[in-house]
Amino acid sequence: MANLGWVFTTQTTAALIGETDDPATADWNITTDEATCTYPELAQLTTLAGPAWAFRYFGDENGCRIGVVGWRATTETIDALWIFDPAGCRATRLLVGRTDDPDEIAWEYTGDLLSCLEELTQVGGQ
Repeated sequence: MANLGWVFTTQTTAALIGETDDPATADWNITTDEATCTYPELAQLTTLAGPAWAFRYFGDENGCRIGVVGWRATTETIDALWIFDPAGCRATRLLVGRTDDPDEIAWEYTGDLLSCLEELTQVGGQ
């Protein structure tokens, strides 16, 4: 399993929601159908209240794809699900613009994909 010790910064949030000008990752967005084809468990996300989910690949420092990240954003929060493999996943809720920290983590859970989805479902809608 990959290192789950991610540091969430303004840069990772910008990359998460696609605000990057890196041409190497320009084609890393994937559809919900593609994400649920790879990880059928993600179909559970459609039951959550709030905005729809978007997905893209994410990579390591060498530009190699190492997983899929899903997110949904409102003006106040960003929910994210970083999937390295079925056994390695991290779910987070970031608070946007409420404090001096641009990406304050309000909630997070690390575990396998199914347990992350269960915990995220319990956190519920935004």
